[in-house]
Amino acid sequence: MNYESFKSSFSSMLSDGMPVSLILECLDAAAQAFDIRAHDQSLIPAGAPEPLVLFLASKSVEEKSPRTLKLYRSVLSAFFLSVRKPLPAITTNDVRVHLFRCRQRGLKPVTVGNIRRILNSFFEWCVLEQLLTVNPVRKIAIIRVEKSPRHAMDRLELEYLRAACVTLRDKALIDFLYSTGARVSELCQAKLSDIDWSRRTVTIRHGKGNVTRVTYLNPEAEVSLRAYLASRSDASPFIFARIRGSCTAPLDPKTIQDAVSAVVRRSGRSYSVHITPHVFRHTVATVALRNGMPLEQVQRFLGHANINTTMIYAAVSDDDVRRSHSLYAS
Repeated sequence: MNYESFKSSFSSMLSDGMPVSLILECLDAAAQAFDIRAHDQSLIPAGAPEPLVLFLASKSVEEKSPRTLKLYRSVLSAFFLSVRKPLPAITTNDVRVHLFRCRQRGLKPVTVGNIRRILNSFFEWCVLEQLLTVNPVRKIAIIRVEKSPRHAMDRLELEYLRAACVTLRDKALIDFLYSTGARVSELCQAKLSDIDWSRRTVTIRHGKGNVTRVTYLNPEAEVSLRAYLASRSDASPFIFARIRGSCTAPLDPKTIQDAVSAVVRRSGRSYSVHITPHVFRHTVATVALRNGMPLEQVQRFLGHANINTTMIYAAVSDDDVRRSHSLYAS
């Protein structure tokens, strides 16, 4: 469906006096079917080198997520708009100046480090494809960023949140986030067919880095999830669905964030951390490590490609040291 046909259909619905609820249902269906690839191509500036288009195509073939592809497009398009040189003429200093300008615009070191990583990936691809003989990013050192400790809530705070849930969906959502440690994007795409009730597992498919892993439902999550699913009569394949008429699309990240924020407000309490959907992932990792779960198993559970990422959760506080000292050294 193109824009003109969509506009014509929408105008017709309005003139025919169609009920608003039915119009919303039709809009949802149209949005699900709308092809945005032509719009996405506009992110590539006119005059961008053909290798950029081919690079993005190769990443798409590698089944990179739409979010990752959009990030690659954005970073590389901004670079070529800034440098304005043919690909073979780009030098290491051109890259350095671009990164310096990014810092001048106020971008954080971690963001500039990601820009450098994407540029390096592109130019390495160009060398492998024999489009260039040298990668100009190789001489630029990796931007080291000190990893800040992950902040987690305690179990009492989790129980206050669970008690503040008034709908079956919100209770299942809170319990699922904590039990599985799933990222929001992974939760959105999780399907009923991914659940193995006999083993109390959920298979997370195509997670970050296109990694598939198995995660687990604790007893609370199983009970609340079964109750939520039993309350639904739709045909959506997704575990958490946005039900409106015949539209059964998965929940989007904004809806999940709003649902968690509403539970926090309803609890009427202040918390030791800012509660977001991702905090539940931090919390289950922290609890697992403090209860003695081996680091390698936590890495596998969270789907981390690098164990150094998991190590961030193993940071200990002064209170941890004090308690251990009283236990082992007194």
